[in-house]
Amino acid sequence: NDLNRFGNAAATGAPPAIVAGDPDKPLSEVDKFILDNRLDQNAASQLRGEKEDVQKTVMSQGPLVNCRNPGGALMSRIRAARVGQ
Repeated sequence: NDLNRFGNAAATGAPPAIVAGDPDKPLSEVDKFILDNRLDQNAASQLRGEKEDVQKTVMSQGPLVNCRNPGGALMSRIRAARVGQ
């Protein structure tokens, strides 16, 4: 069954974000947020590309995992954080 083999990525139709790096090094806060919220590669790249204060503001608003469209919710949070809301 493809759903079992590919997990949630197959269910949502979006590929999971890939976190590259040293497997012996702990994940950054941003990478942990990306993995915990099952963000796709595009959303992950957007978050990683933001300034640290925007990243912290976005992450402080809580999980996105229960959102219908986590990537869209992330982008909305980023836009709001950029203008200081």
